[in-house]
Order: sequence, then structure tokens, then C-alpha cells
Amino acid sequence: MTILFKAPISSTVKTITAGIIIIVASTGITVTMVSILQGFLMLGILITTFLLLVIMISYLFMPRGYTITSSKIIIHRLWKDIEIPRNEIAYALQLNKHRVLHESVRLGGSGGLFGYYGLFWIKNLGKAWLYVTDENRMILIKLKSGKTYIISPDRPRLFLEILGITI
Repeated sequence: MTILFKAPISSTVKTITAGIIIIVASTGITVTMVSILQGFLMLGILITTFLLLVIMISYLFMPRGYTITSSKIIIHRLWKDIEIPRNEIAYALQLNKHRVLHESVRLGGSGGLFGYYGLFWIKNLGKAWLYVTDENRMILIKLKSGKTYIISPDRPRLFLEILGITI
């Protein structure tokens, strides 16, 4: 059994991503032009390269989709998929977007550029690994070890039905 789910991108994530890319591009152009005028071309190139690397690395870690197999859940990314063994799952449930994103602190990762992913601290949940591209479709997966994942497959109810471990 292998069932694929898309990772839809919400309008909020699209807006944040477009805004950040515009800001980074305009900053890179401005820094490069000022550096050329001031005679510090190499500094401008280094700063612009750093900004472009941030965008590219963020894109590599963006969730692309999810797969449920008989033994695991796979979170697909361009750089290194994440695997969650199904036999380690204690329960799973659908979440309210406001509770998670408005009551969270990003500890490391992205807070909107190509999605919300990385390690977050969330009020009443503690630390959680987010791999979310649509804040309206979030599913919490709690492992028996206490580790928490939050994902956003395109069909959250079907995802939970197939998983069959809810509370």
C-alpha cells in the first residue's frame, strides 16, 4: 500500500514567499550597486550570494508531498525526505491553524518562506517539527516517544482515515 498526498501551497505562504523574494532581490541589487559605486564589489557579491543561498536552501527543505506506506509516512523534500515509522505513532489529529501558528515560536527553520518547516515551540504542545505548506490543512502526529510532527496533506481527513490512529 502506497498512497500519495500533495502538499498544497496556501495563498498566505505564496504571499509571504513572493514578498521575501522581492525584498531579497531588491536588497541584492541595491547592495551590489552601492558596492560598485563605493569600490567594494566583492562585498556586494558576497552579500548577494548569501541572500540567494538563503532562498535556495529554503526551497530545498520545502515539503513537496507526503506518502503513507504500510510501514511509514514519508515527507518528501528536494533535500532528504523525512520518514516517520507508523508503528511509533501514538495518535494523529487535525489542528486549528490559529492555535498552532499564532501561539508558536520558531526555534529553527522557515516561518513562511516556501512554508512553515523546521523546529517550533507551540503553546500547549511544546516542541514540534513542522512540515506545513497550507496552514488550513494541518495534522498533528504524536509519536510514542513524545516527538511531535505537524504536516499539511491536501486531503487531511482521508490522510487520517488511512492512518487509522486518531484520538
